[in-house]
Amino acid sequence: MASILLYCRGLAFWLPPLLLGLLGLMVLKEPWASALILLSGALAWLFRRPIRRPSPRPLAVLSPADGRVTGIDGIYDPFTERSCTRVSICMGVLGPFTTRGPTAGRVLRSARLEDLAGALADDASAGGAAGWIETDEGERIGIVFRRPRRLFGPVCAPHVGERLGQGQICGCIPWGGSVDILLPPDARVRVAVGDRVRGGIEVLALLSRSAEEG
Repeated sequence: MASILLYCRGLAFWLPPLLLGLLGLMVLKEPWASALILLSGALAWLFRRPIRRPSPRPLAVLSPADGRVTGIDGIYDPFTERSCTRVSICMGVLGPFTTRGPTAGRVLRSARLEDLAGALADDASAGGAAGWIETDEGERIGIVFRRPRRLFGPVCAPHVGERLGQGQICGCIPWGGSVDILLPPDARVRVAVGDRVRGGIEVLALLSRSAEEG
């Protein structure tokens, strides 16, 4: 069901104006119909799903979304019960709005921000969701989705227990939002505040074993 919602989220925005435009142009012969068709095309572009196939890097944490790095700080992770490094990414309002798996692994837990305690729940009034992934090497990575407005919540496709591929499309935040990655404290961050990143391509950090290898 979640994967169907993920696919249909974009259709809900661009399909209605397309159908109305075609109706107005072909049946009613109205000049305003062309504007609706152009609007539909613009909305379809905003909800595009770029095809990206990065080379597998098991110990690398990739950016989960297109956007700009807005913060790198320390925070307490209520699921792993330890301090972690948080990398915050602000998504653009011009898309793409898709989110991707930062690393390959199994989904351990998902929760609404309203149900969490501590710093992760500070912005819970805006709404959002969080999830944690366990990699094949046993590392646990958190990912937090925050929506820009209460009306447009994030859609997250993977369920608890499912396996998520590195760079695999796993969600959508209409009209942009923000995504936080919660990294183990010994991970080596490879980006800086202000950097532009692309989801599923840019490396945000290297996990401990990879960092030791250089």
